Amino acid sequence: MLTISLTADFAYVFIVAIASIFLLLGLGAKVGSLRKRLKVPYPKVNGPDEFERAMRAHYNTLESMPMFYVLLVTCSLYSPILASVSGAAWIVTRVIYAIGYYESVEKRVPGAILSHVAELSMLVGSGLFIKNLFQQ
Repeated sequence: MLTISLTADFAYVFIVAIASIFLLLGLGAKVGSLRKRLKVPYPKVNGPDEFERAMRAHYNTLESMPMFYVLLVTCSLYSPILASVSGAAWIVTRVIYAIGYYESVEKRVPGAILSHVAELSMLVGSGLFIKNLFQQ
């Protein structure tokens, strides 16, 4: 039987999870401000390129959130510090991704690549947790 005890290090995991909500709120606020400035009425999701790039940065991050949360939680069961650092890195790289995307489609690539590195780190931690389960 597996017993999980939450150490104080798990506080960092919870902080990262909450920070990811602020990331989504910030990306959504950018879309909302552009919608108002560029006069893109609800429920339209098409508009000037500037608006569509901001919308895609928000959507793409939102689409990644289920995977992010699963990886954050399962990795934290292996190492809450690895999960917290990787999760925080993912948030920062998603900001880099969004800022790049706001400028041009091509400039989103560095942030996208770096966010995948953070995901890979959490995936490795998740895999090690699962491996350890089978070795009990």
